[in-house]
Amino acid sequence: IVASINAATTVGRHNLSTRFTAVVRIGVVDYPETSELTAVYSTFLKTVLNSSNLYDDKFRNDAEGSKLALAMVEIYQKTREKFTVDDRRHYLFTPRDLKFMSLRFAGEPLIDIVAHEACRIFRDRLVGGDSWSRFDQQLNAVLRTHFKATVTATDLFFTSLTTARGSGGSGTEADSPMGGKMHRMSEADFSKLVAQGIMYYEREERDLNMLLFSEMLEHIAHVDRVLSSSFGHLLMVGRSGVGRRNANLRLHVGLRIPHLSSFEGLWTKAVWR
Repeated sequence: IVASINAATTVGRHNLSTRFTAVVRIGVVDYPETSELTAVYSTFLKTVLNSSNLYDDKFRNDAEGSKLALAMVEIYQKTREKFTVDDRRHYLFTPRDLKFMSLRFAGEPLIDIVAHEACRIFRDRLVGGDSWSRFDQQLNAVLRTHFKATVTATDLFFTSLTTARGSGGSGTEADSPMGGKMHRMSEADFSKLVAQGIMYYEREERDLNMLLFSEMLEHIAHVDRVLSSSFGHLLMVGRSGVGRRNANLRLHVGLRIPHLSSFEGLWTKAVWR
């Protein structure tokens, strides 16, 4: 048995000799159709929704759950059709991404959570403002069609941090097997929370000299989303200023004990290639 589960665009693939393929049986498993994916994720979401503390219980209904599954599948399919590996080599989206969209259905309006997770899973992998704009239009079109809803990410952050360290809270809720719960905060409230975290960090560790602006807050929220997920971890590679201090700050605010390794001077661009 010779098997391969790599994408057709994987570097290093070679055509098999016709002398070999002529004497073996070949089976090919392609990506599932929309109807097949919808059936699979309708069943999957039924379990997830029934075990989650939902903001709106109407989605426990089979019909609403199936509608949600169809909307999620459409978001995935349209993204996969419009952004292909012909545009960028890393534009490789698989049904596995749908599973990650449905792991944090708790505590907030479900449509907002789906939109946020779709942005983090798909939008963050796109390159350039034009691609982001096209994705936003596509996402809102799907949500309008199925739920008559429009979602905007302006002045809105999702975070697992509800209180800064030292202000009477632990910083996170108890983690579930699916990861920490995410809560919505306005940019103003999130900025206050992060500023308080910076104050405690600088008091106990060292000065960060961080200026808080929208892109910086967004970066911290993204780091928080990863580290608050089940077995969440980050490998941050880049020049000074790419955001390593953001990870330190998030760990401090969330009362997590970081394991930080420094490889300064040991790793070159040639090694990472």
